[in-house]
Amino acid sequence: MKKIIIILQLIVAGVFFYIAALDKYCDQREDFMLGICEITKFFP
Repeated sequence: MKKIIIILQLIVAGVFFYIAALDKYCDQREDFMLGICEITKFFP
């Protein structure tokens, strides 16, 4: 049971850092895949 919780936490952390990095990239280049950049606008 603990392994499942740890795996879920790692996945959530990975997704969070991926979105944060993508948000930085989107701030630099507005023309980068508008669909993905629209998603990152919802995250501070």
